[in-house]
Amino acid sequence: MRPLAGGDTWAPVHRRRLIAEARRWGQLSIMLCSMLLAIVLAVSGAVPGAYGATPRQVESASAITLPTVTPVDNSVELHTHIATITVDATIADAPTLNLVAEYDLRNEGSEAMTVAVRLPAPLPPQSELSVDGVPLTLESADGDQLGATFSIPAGEQVEMVLDTTQPLGPRGLASVLYPVATLRAWSGQRSTRIDLLPGSGLPQESWLTVAPDSWEYAPPAVATTPAMEWLYEGELPDAIRFVFVAPATWAAIQAAQSSANSGAVNAYAELGQLYAGLAVAAAQAGNAPIDERFFGQALAAYTEGIRRVEATDPAPAAVAPYHAGLASLYRTRAIRADGTTDPIYVELMAAEAGAALQGTMADELRRPELESWQAEGLRLLLSDARRRGDIPGALALIDRVAASPAGGASADFLAQERNALIVQQAVQLLEQGDRDTALALAGASITDPALQPPDDRLSLFARWTISTTVTNRSIELVADIIVNDERAADAAAALESTTANWRQNEATRSIEISLAELPGGQDGPTAYRLTIRLPAGATGVALAEALPVRADWVLLRVLLGQLGPKIESASRLVWEQVHMTQPIDLRSAGEQWAIMASDLETQANSLEAQITTGNGETATLPAAQEARIRAANYRHAAQQWRALANDSQVFVGLTIPGGLSNAARAWLGTVANPPQTLDVQVETLSAGRLLLVTLIAGMALFGLAVLLWRLL
Repeated sequence: MRPLAGGDTWAPVHRRRLIAEARRWGQLSIMLCSMLLAIVLAVSGAVPGAYGATPRQVESASAITLPTVTPVDNSVELHTHIATITVDATIADAPTLNLVAEYDLRNEGSEAMTVAVRLPAPLPPQSELSVDGVPLTLESADGDQLGATFSIPAGEQVEMVLDTTQPLGPRGLASVLYPVATLRAWSGQRSTRIDLLPGSGLPQESWLTVAPDSWEYAPPAVATTPAMEWLYEGELPDAIRFVFVAPATWAAIQAAQSSANSGAVNAYAELGQLYAGLAVAAAQAGNAPIDERFFGQALAAYTEGIRRVEATDPAPAAVAPYHAGLASLYRTRAIRADGTTDPIYVELMAAEAGAALQGTMADELRRPELESWQAEGLRLLLSDARRRGDIPGALALIDRVAASPAGGASADFLAQERNALIVQQAVQLLEQGDRDTALALAGASITDPALQPPDDRLSLFARWTISTTVTNRSIELVADIIVNDERAADAAAALESTTANWRQNEATRSIEISLAELPGGQDGPTAYRLTIRLPAGATGVALAEALPVRADWVLLRVLLGQLGPKIESASRLVWEQVHMTQPIDLRSAGEQWAIMASDLETQANSLEAQITTGNGETATLPAAQEARIRAANYRHAAQQWRALANDSQVFVGLTIPGGLSNAARAWLGTVANPPQTLDVQVETLSAGRLLLVTLIAGMALFGLAVLLWRLL
């Protein structure tokens, strides 16, 4: 068995750690200086690259998980485990990864034992499991595993060794994972050492992730080049992880960097291409920090390339490859991991593709791809603007698409999109309450009869102003009716039909009724005046019963049904007392209008719920837009009923003429007022009784005068 750390026993570990720590700080200083230099070069543009725009295709950095051996049961004890992981980059284009894992197993019992072990399948083709130098036969076991058995005599120990070699393959970004947590399946207080030997073909600058960070530099007895070592007693981490730039890719980066430092401007495009490929590979592996690092370096390389090319040749054709590279780089960020669009990167992609097209000839093979990127970016931005409700921005994007090279082939599509956006903007205005502007933009779509509430749910009138004068001799009702401008013709026809019906009805034909349109300004609302005169002793019940049953007439119906004052009179000597009362309760009209508004609001909410499907997904745009228009129209109709209730008012005046002066009382109310009983009382001299008293008094005076004359 090999020594644990280049010595004979485990005892010198602590002393060796102190020595290694000193070496580590010295080598860390060198590494940090190298990394700082690399960062400066990346920012200045002097970093790897080659001519081209698309990120160099780099294999995803999905981890290469190295195999471990685990027992079927824990009867055998693992005393020591030493794993050596070596990256052999002697041939840069064909690097290999080798694992030599030693397991010091002991049988502390008094009897020999048979040990069954398992390994993950499949193993690399160049793999061997041996015990004390004797290869074991591996057979399929437990489905996706391989198994082997061997025996350990009582009180003895054996050394089991797993030796595997596999190619790294075409990876530009490699990730190696050694799952040491699986060693916990072995019993015993194990001592563990893991050595990671990148070798001279993999310089420290190409190391990206080394975890866990409890590693130390391995002593010279283990490796003559910088290497890492982990030492554990008992407790183990979950895994050893090493992420690095593959030797061939790193060599290409170094070559491009050298060319850039020598003044080869085209090397910046190569640098951008290489770094972009590494960023894509890191993103595919879910390694965000490495993704961000290489994305920034690619951006710096392309940007520096543009700056240097423009300094010598500002022609669009000279910088087109760099703009194309930036477009390709931004395209990798256009769609987020959750599938949503990132508008910032989409805008950058479209802008860089457009800049590249300015220097790309019509017959160049790259032009169709750039055109598709620009069109793709603008359409993604258009979809995002529509989703956010940014209609002005979306309309501006349609103009940009139309002006782009791909715009001519999309003329019909763009026209449809523009019309749809105008309707969408009108819907937004509808929902904000600006119906007039919405109608000016898309009146035909908004007023489509199929998208309106049922006719009997639409109000004919906008306001009732009713003035009623009640005397003991007659009742006069004057109603000024402002019609709903959207239904002016229907309202006028309804008024004419109602008055005509009254005149023809046997119970109401004797009542004096007139209807006239009120003069209004050019922009004023359409209004009518309805005048009704009832003789003394008559009521408005017959008129109320002859009205249409629609909710539009409920206020007039309620008021007419209540008109009919109660008049009482009493005499005292020459005085006559007249008392007139009139109950008024308009709440039922307000309640009916409130029900109409509430029902329409409920239906509007239901329509909005239809915008999403049963599984929560958004409905198709036309269906969703129609549902929004219908919902807005229903809400508008509900608001008209509420406005009718709020704006309508009734004036009732009671007057008893006669006597020394007229007695009167007035009441102004709405459909929200509580019920009231209006009353007025007047006391006047009775003309008949006064004449009789005067006649009697005159006769008495005449008789007294005759008597006095005779006495004289």
